[in-house]
Amino acid sequence: MKPNPSILFVTLCSITLSLAACNGNDDKAVTKEKPETAVDSQRYATHQQSSADFPQPAINHDQASTAGVDTSFVGRAVRMAKDEVAAAEEATQKSTNGDIKKLAATLKADHQRLLKGLAAIKPAADTARNTAAANLNTGGDTNSKAFDRWWVKHMLESQQEAISSYEQELGRTTEAPVKGYISQSLPVLRAHVQQLEAVQKKIR
Repeated sequence: MKPNPSILFVTLCSITLSLAACNGNDDKAVTKEKPETAVDSQRYATHQQSSADFPQPAINHDQASTAGVDTSFVGRAVRMAKDEVAAAEEATQKSTNGDIKKLAATLKADHQRLLKGLAAIKPAADTARNTAAANLNTGGDTNSKAFDRWWVKHMLESQQEAISSYEQELGRTTEAPVKGYISQSLPVLRAHVQQLEAVQKKIR
């Protein structure tokens, strides 16, 4: 019995269509995303590390933040602070008054801290002491009480002069480092005035 040509043709068509469908499914399977492996996760995590984990360019913060600082104010403030330290040291040596000695120690420590703050703003500022002002002249009076009265008066005047200079610079400068330093220093200087006035009342 001979095969029916029509049946053979239908069978061949069916086989061809089945093979085409299988190839299409294989192609789709190939293009599917592969499951993420442990190695892939590690590579991704490494790639996503923060930039903080890598070496950063060196930045000179002093140059970046203080390049335009007015060194005339900084230098003047340094000289005033050094004069205050010298005056405080003078009082600890010459005075016999406990209140004077205690206040002198406080003023010395505070002005030394102010000097550190100024050095952070502009290390290269003119820091030469005003030796004429620092060389305290009591008029040759060796009397301890007379020295105490003179010393308190001198320190009050110098603190008020510093406050005036700081306030003027605060209203003039546009430099953030200077503004920050002055804002932190003014309360210290004003406290000195109050402390000196309190001692002055005791020794009159």
